Amino acid sequence: MGWRNLGKEEDFRYQQFRKDYGEKRYWWISFFQVFLLQGVLLWLISAPLLSAQFYSGGSDLNFFDYAAIIIWIIGFSFEAGGDFQLARFKSDPKNKGKVLNTGFWKYTRHPNYFGDAAVWWAFGLFSVATGSYLPL
Repeated sequence: MGWRNLGKEEDFRYQQFRKDYGEKRYWWISFFQVFLLQGVLLWLISAPLLSAQFYSGGSDLNFFDYAAIIIWIIGFSFEAGGDFQLARFKSDPKNKGKVLNTGFWKYTRHPNYFGDAAVWWAFGLFSVATGSYLPL
């Protein structure tokens, strides 16, 4: 979430890279260890979506499509709702040092992680709906 870091200093991990590897090598280390690695992982993780787009032939929805839609809605609700609830909870000074245990946080300690995983599983089901099982 970009708005959480707006106006804050650089992430401590990048500062540590710069300290450990020096200014001249920092660019290469951060490029390969952070950005290129994220690009490869993004490509692998998004394979079900790419497959669903490539293999989709018909316009009829099947069981897997409907299951994926339901799981995606649940996941998105947990992810976005959990972030909203936590931001609202943290904005109240009376809650300093307390643990949020209401709303989505009542059901899981990390609703945003659960929601993110559910969204990606839904994308996998969209791939299965097209008959493509390999990316899953």
